[in-house]
Amino acid sequence: MLTYLNNNVNRKDRPNENLARELMELFSLGIGNYTEKDIKEVARALTGRTTDGHGDYAYNASSHDDGEKTFLGATGKFDGDDVVRVILAQDACPRYIARRIITYFEGVEPSKERLQEYASSLRANDFEIKPFLRKLSSTPPSTATRSSARACKDRSSSWSACRGAWPAHATAGRRRRRGTARTTRLRAAERQGLGRGEAWITTSSLMQRGNLAGMLLGVVKIDEVISADDSDMNDVAMARTRASPNPPAPR
Repeated sequence: MLTYLNNNVNRKDRPNENLARELMELFSLGIGNYTEKDIKEVARALTGRTTDGHGDYAYNASSHDDGEKTFLGATGKFDGDDVVRVILAQDACPRYIARRIITYFEGVEPSKERLQEYASSLRANDFEIKPFLRKLSSTPPSTATRSSARACKDRSSSWSACRGAWPAHATAGRRRRRGTARTTRLRAAERQGLGRGEAWITTSSLMQRGNLAGMLLGVVKIDEVISADDSDMNDVAMARTRASPNPPAPR
């Protein structure tokens, strides 16, 4: 992270804000819980933290700004360790981390009450993740949460409800990445093979999704997947594919 976010060039005479910004935005607090001034001050506190010639962590005291900084309501001659301490003391920190973990495992945002419960648990356990996960796995979510999560995992609810995708959306995304055309027969394959709702996750539809991916890559013949009497039999153009001579075809 020091290298990727340029903190290895973060010096007191030329502060670099990349690590400071991402530390608070992506990993600890979330947007809206810090200011641009906070970013600048945290960047100053992180100066001097770099890597050596082998890519290992190194501290360069001559590059560190040892002056007084003020951020997130605290003032002092802070360094990188102090940054972590001050951030963890913010109320937004356990809420942000708890929300990220719960949403990752359950697929939907937790309610305010559920979020506060788990944020409090996280702080009570000094931010240890193991007790948090034990609590999460042993406490069943509400019926509404399970319903919403199932809809998202099935990829069959609306785009806005869970940021998921209908089967056609998933297929369209693959085609755009590959630069392939959506033919009439390919649309037929989508209708026949992908399914909706619970049909999206059956063993049959799983294999058909593999077949469809193979068709997009040009390694599965479309006639092997959909019947020969479908329309536009010759309209099977799969642009920009680079199929191997004898690739294994999913069936």
